[in-house]
Amino acid sequence: MRRLYKILILLLIIVVTSLSIFIIYEKNMTNTYRFLSIGDGLAKGLNPDGIKSYNYNNFVEDYLLSKQKKVLYYNYSDRDISISELNNDLIYLKDDILKEYLQLSDMVILSIGEREIKSDISLKEIENDLNDLIRAIKRYNFNICLLGHYHLNSEYDEKISAMNDIYRRVAKENDIIYINTENITYYLNNDNNIYPTITGYREISKLIIQAIELKNK
Repeated sequence: MRRLYKILILLLIIVVTSLSIFIIYEKNMTNTYRFLSIGDGLAKGLNPDGIKSYNYNNFVEDYLLSKQKKVLYYNYSDRDISISELNNDLIYLKDDILKEYLQLSDMVILSIGEREIKSDISLKEIENDLNDLIRAIKRYNFNICLLGHYHLNSEYDEKISAMNDIYRRVAKENDIIYINTENITYYLNNDNNIYPTITGYREISKLIIQAIELKNK
């Protein structure tokens, strides 16, 4: 009888311990927000001088921290990387951290296309490459936020408008979030700067935060 009592006590301890571990795990997981920022110089957070500075990723992190969230984010970006090059990086994925964040992130924030704006690549090719890239990301994660482009100067206005039309269409067809950043033009120092001021990055972050809040409703 005494032995049976000891066994029951031991089983009770095991159950209580396991339950406590599960509760702690669940609390930590539900209180953690992961996001991945991938793309070109805008995703990298370059300022008008081409130097990495405080950017929309940092502002999004600040917002999440203010909501008492534990924040984990990873930035995989390179200035002037093309859509097709980023797609190849994902197809031949060698970065284990990137793979982990692709799989586990609550949101993948994608900014891409700065090289295409000033290149002679056709709009049809841009659309095909973008579709391929979105499909490559969706192999891992469906929660994608695609940033459109703001106008730089009159020389590229027509192409940027056409690219934004493509981005909207691709986003709709792939059931992902499209973010219109056209008003960020007001936060460029001058026509020769392709990256916004810190105020511009803050405004972009507000649009991303709106997307995050909408998704979490």
